[in-house]
Amino acid sequence: MNKMWITLLFELKRHKGRFFIFTIISVAVVSLSGLIPYFIDPDAIPGAFNDFAQSQLSFINYIIIFGACFFFGGIIVEEFQHKTYLILFPKTEKLKLIAGKYIGNFILFATVLSIFYGYTAILGLVFYQQLTIEFLFSFLTCIFYTTAISTFVLVFSSCMRSVSSAIVISIVFLFIAFDMISTFIGLAIPYVEPIYFIHYHASLITQVFDFPEVRYIEFTFLFHMRTWLTPTYVTGIIVQIIYIVFDLALSYFIFNLREL
Repeated sequence: MNKMWITLLFELKRHKGRFFIFTIISVAVVSLSGLIPYFIDPDAIPGAFNDFAQSQLSFINYIIIFGACFFFGGIIVEEFQHKTYLILFPKTEKLKLIAGKYIGNFILFATVLSIFYGYTAILGLVFYQQLTIEFLFSFLTCIFYTTAISTFVLVFSSCMRSVSSAIVISIVFLFIAFDMISTFIGLAIPYVEPIYFIHYHASLITQVFDFPEVRYIEFTFLFHMRTWLTPTYVTGIIVQIIYIVFDLALSYFIFNLREL
């Protein structure tokens, strides 16, 4: 059997515990935000399915970021941390090894997200007896965005010294550093849309249900500020493709460079 497929199957077995943990978290989030409130007060849930789905998915970016950091943060760095790269086969096999590990972890995490959406869909059928095309678009956008985030984390996995440092640094950048930098840029040049920050494109997952005509909110408090709500679909797709291609190439380049 091809080494990539052996590695893929091994990753599926090795990280099944992580898969179950994130699945439980996803089910809990949907239950706490949708199912339990319905039993407490059925009239409190939104009147339309799209509004319900949008509120349910308001937490999805947190699950994507944390999941991506834990599933993909160790793919490359653990090869160096545990010195397993020293027993790899010739160079033509190393790409297959990393590809197998990435695909295996992506299958696990994409399944977690599918369960999240599947559970939300079941509640939608129970509460509203319908699903919408926007819900499907949101799911596809979610998977595409997850791909971009996972390759971004892969870059840190390729250059850090330990799995824990790759995970922590990735979380810091995606949750703290980017927000701080975008805030400063927003104060300095508020009219520049922050399409260069990957986490900005997460908004497309929920905005697809009711895309705003004006994609920003302006206000003045000491400084004039403009808060951008979402990129356009075309811009989001193009930027995320650039991220995916660039991050994959950079990760593989650093992986090979560290062997020299």
